[in-house]
Amino acid sequence: ADFYVVAAGKRAKRTVLVSPKNVAPDHMDNGTVLLSALNKITDASEDNPYLLVLEPGIYNIGTTTLEMKPWVSIQGSGQTVTKITKPGSDNYSGATIRGADNSELCRLSIENTGGADYARAIYNFEASPIISHVTVIADSGNISSTGIENFNCHPVLENLIIHTTAN
Repeated sequence: ADFYVVAAGKRAKRTVLVSPKNVAPDHMDNGTVLLSALNKITDASEDNPYLLVLEPGIYNIGTTTLEMKPWVSIQGSGQTVTKITKPGSDNYSGATIRGADNSELCRLSIENTGGADYARAIYNFEASPIISHVTVIADSGNISSTGIENFNCHPVLENLIIHTTAN
C-alpha cells in the first residue's frame, strides 16, 4: 500500500503519512507499517530530505530497533497520542530508537517497556539528531533503564520529558 499526503490537490513528494492499521492489544501491525514506510525511503539526501508523519496511535516495533536515517525527520501527532514502543532486550544495544545525523525526532513518545536486562529508549551512537518535544520512557530493565544514551555525539535535545525506572 502506498502512503500519500494531499496538499492543495497534489501528492506530496517527500512527506510520507503513516496510519495505524489497528488497535489490537499488541499494536504490532502498526509497528510493521511504520518500519515498512521508513524502509521504503531509500533516496533521502541533503537535496532530497523526507518527513515521515505518524498519525495518532501506538506503534509497537517488537524486537526491532528503529534505525533513523539521515535526512529523514520523524514527526508524531503529539506526545500524548503518538507512541513508538518495544520491549527490553538482553542485548545492551537493543534500544527502541537509534539516532542518525541530519535527522529529527519530534512530537511523540518513545518507550521501552523493559522486561529484560536492558530497557533503553533512545541510543545515539556517533550520531547527532535533533530530538524535541518528545516524552522518553524506559521502564523495568532488570540491569538498567536508560532514557537517552549518547556516545561520541552532540545531539540537540529540547523540551523533553524523561521517565525511567528499573526493577
